[in-house]
Amino acid sequence: WYPAWTPYPHLTGFMWNRWESLARLQQRRQRQGGGNGGGSGSDEEEEAEFVDPAVPMLFLSGQADEMIAPECVEALYEASPSRDKRLVKFKGGLHNETWACPGYYSAIGKWVTALPNPPDP
Repeated sequence: WYPAWTPYPHLTGFMWNRWESLARLQQRRQRQGGGNGGGSGSDEEEEAEFVDPAVPMLFLSGQADEMIAPECVEALYEASPSRDKRLVKFKGGLHNETWACPGYYSAIGKWVTALPNPPDP
């Protein structure tokens, strides 16, 4: 998932943060499609809140991101159950510099104002 020139693939043994968003979304989708119900409890309730289809989602992807591969963002977008989701890609955007790409803030503004009940400015 990382370009060869970055040190990140070699650091995974030292990192303890794991982001399981894609796996959780895929598991939830399988349960909804397969329909065996699932268990109950606080973990299940937390997961249900995590994947609420009523929550709008905006995915911003730097296409040169050296930490979160654009393919990962696209997979999250595809797996998202949100009924109102948008994926915006920024050519040349690195992990810490995508915010400086042309159109970044206007993409956020357009998404917010397109929401059913946008916040007052």
